Amino acid sequence: MRLKDYLKKNKITQAKFASLLNITPAYMSLIVRGLNNPSFKLALKIEKITLGQVTTVDLNAFLYKKIKFSPFPIKY
Repeated sequence: MRLKDYLKKNKITQAKFASLLNITPAYMSLIVRGLNNPSFKLALKIEKITLGQVTTVDLNAFLYKKIKFSPFPIKY
C-alpha cells in the first residue's frame, strides 16, 4: 500500500506521522509525494508503525522497477 493511501485510510495527518518518525513534516511530504526515498532504516520504521501495511518495497517500488540486472559485467 502507498503511504499516502495508508495515511488517508487511517485519517492520520502527515505532520502527526512525521512526529512518530522523528522527522520534519517537510521531509514527510517529500516521501509521501515520492520525491524522496527514506533511508532503509526509516523505511523499516514506517513498516513497523504501519504494521506491515506499507512495506519497504512499497516505499522504494519505483527503484526496483528501474534496476535492470545484466548477466554480463559492464566494461569501462
